[in-house]
Order: sequence, then C-alpha cells, then structure tokens
Amino acid sequence: MEYIGYVVPFIVGGFFLWLAFLNFGKEKYPTSTLFGVVAALLIFCSFPWFQALAKTWLISNVSSKLKSLGDQIEIVQKTTADMHDQLSEHQKQIDNHQQDIGKSQSDLARQVANIHDLQISLARAQTNLMVQSEKLTNIEFRVNDLFQKMVTENIASTDTNKVCLLNDWGNVIQLGFKLNYVPVANSISAMLINHTSPLSPQVPLIPPFDTVLNVVVVTLSNQDFSNARFHFQYVKDTQATNLITTLSRQGTNVFLNGNRATITDHSLEVILPFK
Repeated sequence: MEYIGYVVPFIVGGFFLWLAFLNFGKEKYPTSTLFGVVAALLIFCSFPWFQALAKTWLISNVSSKLKSLGDQIEIVQKTTADMHDQLSEHQKQIDNHQQDIGKSQSDLARQVANIHDLQISLARAQTNLMVQSEKLTNIEFRVNDLFQKMVTENIASTDTNKVCLLNDWGNVIQLGFKLNYVPVANSISAMLINHTSPLSPQVPLIPPFDTVLNVVVVTLSNQDFSNARFHFQYVKDTQATNLITTLSRQGTNVFLNGNRATITDHSLEVILPFK
C-alpha cells in the first residue's frame, strides 16, 4: 500500500507531463505550462521525502493556525467575559441610580406635600393675621374713639350752676354735679382737689357713682369742700341727647329741669324720676 502511494502520483504526473508536451507542440503555452506544473507537483509527491516534508509543513502550518485561532478564541472569550463583567457593573450602577432616583422622587413628593401643607398653614396664618389686623383696627378705632370721647371737667365747689347740696348728715354730705355730657356707665373717675388742706390736697373719690343723665351724685365723708375743686374724667355717651340743664334744691326737694325729685332722709341714694 505504501508503494501505491509513491507509484500512482508518478504515473499521473507522467500523464500530465505528456499532456504538457502535447499542448506545447500545438503552441498552447498557457495550457502546457499549467499541465507541466501539475505534472511536476505530482512527480514530486511520489517521492517519500517530499511527502514527509509536505506533511510536516502542513501539520506545522495547521497547528500554527489552530494555535493562533485558539489564542484568538481565548482573547474573544476573555473580552466577552470582561464585557459581561462591565455590563454587570453597569447594570448594578443603573439599578443604584434607579434606586436613588426612586428615593429622590419620594423625597421630592414629601417635599411637595410639605410645601403644600406649608402653603395651607401660611394661608391660614395670613387669614388669622388679616382677622387679627381687622380686630386691631377695630380696637384702634375704638381706642381712638374712646380717647376722642374722653371728657375732662373741673368744677369749683362754689359754682352753684353745677353743684348742688343734696343731703347733709353732719360728717357725711351728698353733692350733685351737673356735667356737660351724659357719661357712659362706670366710666367716671373723680378727684377732690383742695389746696387749702396740707394733709390731703388731692383725694380720689371712690366709685360707683349714682347718675341721672348728666347729673352725678358724689358722697363725701369728713371732707372740707368749701374751697375745693372737683376733677371729673369720663367717656361721653354720644347717643344720649337729653341733658339736665338746671339742678337746684329748695328745702328737702331737689329740682331737675324744674321737675321735683325725692330724697330719702337716712340713705345715701337719691330717688329721681329719671331713673
């Protein structure tokens, strides 16, 4: 079998060599050259040393190619593994970014809710401030109105047009004072000023005071008022238009605007028809 491998290529090579000479004689030089090369190659393949050399070259070349291809495959596999690791890392980063975005969105939603609540609180506070401002405006108006309606009067005890002795029980006397306006209830403050008395030149008069329209009744105990001056301060009632213009006493009777009023003998109250 080994000899067949040597003989057959030689015979076939001789056949192609004959075809080369035949075509050369017919001046078919390209065909002749091709047949000659094939014949030479087949003849060389019939020699054992050439076959061994060809096998060695073929095996070496194939091995080299296979090794190179294996190295390339290894490089591709390594590159693929690196790319897979990078993709995994990128995916982890994307997941982390998505979690951060989710947290940021949650925080933003909470902040929006807080801002909404804060806006509601500010609106309520603004409403309260407006209400308080209106109340302060009303209070300021009332205070200004109160001060504008505040009246101060100084009445001398010798002024018979404005002072009338209503009752005299010795150490206790009862005086009636005619003011210029009708005072608001419980707004009167009064003081007795007597500069001739070195011990008590100014004596506050203790309320409450009985009033009938613009007449106020004051009770004094152990006080010398012959040369005194009475200081009154009160808030005038702008709605009260009826005034007492005359105040006088005749015997045990007191007359207001010419109308008689009754006085009790033992009490400190004056019973008047205007009450």
